[in-house]
This record gives sequence, C-alpha cells and structure tokens, in this order.
Amino acid sequence: MQYNINIIVSVDVVKALSDKNLSHSIYLMDDSVWGSYGKGTNNLVTLCVPGQTIKWTCYAVDLQTPLAISGIDFIPAFGYPPGGYQPATGTALQPVNPDYFEWSGIVPYYLIPNQKYFYRLQLEMGEGKNSTMQISTAAIMIKA
Repeated sequence: MQYNINIIVSVDVVKALSDKNLSHSIYLMDDSVWGSYGKGTNNLVTLCVPGQTIKWTCYAVDLQTPLAISGIDFIPAFGYPPGGYQPATGTALQPVNPDYFEWSGIVPYYLIPNQKYFYRLQLEMGEGKNSTMQISTAAIMIKA
C-alpha cells in the first residue's frame, strides 16, 4: 500500500513581507512514512517512492493576509527521463483545490534513488510589488 504524502507550508506572512524574502519566515513539514529531514525549516527533504502522490497545502501564520501557492516546479523539471521513456499522465504538478490553495503531483518512476530533486515553491501574499516570493531549498528524495 502506498501512502500519500502531505506537505504543509506555513508562512509568517508579515515577516516575509517585511524582510522581502521567505528565507526566515517559511516552515515546511510532511507526514512521509519513509521519514524526512529538515522538518520545520525551508530545507525540508521529503522521502518518497515512485507513484506516490504528494500534496502541498499552505497556511498563513497571520490569518489577516491571504496566502496562496501560485506555482511549484522542479529544477530542472524532474531531470530528464531515460531515453524514450514517457512519464504517465498526471505527473505534472497542478492546483487541485484553488479554494484551499492545494497542489499535488505524482512522483515519476524514472527518478534516481538517494538523489535530491529540488523544487521551486512560489507563493502569493497580500498585494503589492513584493507580494510574490519563492524558495528553491526544499526537495524530494526517492527512498532507496
């Protein structure tokens, strides 16, 4: 049986907007049964297995400022699959519930175990010039 993984993205929006970056105001946690490390930091590495669904959900520490995930992409997008391999449909990350700002995707089968696959997490907070911010320090890793 494969368990889905939930990644919670918690943001101190007031601090992020004041600092004009997310480095010290974003906290990621997951419920991976395989374990993970860097929980509670922006450097979360989530252990997973191919075929598993991962869902990201964001929550603002400051409930007065809106927060939404506006994009998640991998750097590069899950590397390059072996020659001729076509990933199954549904592997692309996509918003699953715009009302709750959840995104999900399926872990591709061609990923190499014990290698970190970093992703860029882009967030929208409030309004204004600096309301869109991103980090690229979190990753997933295939359990060996």
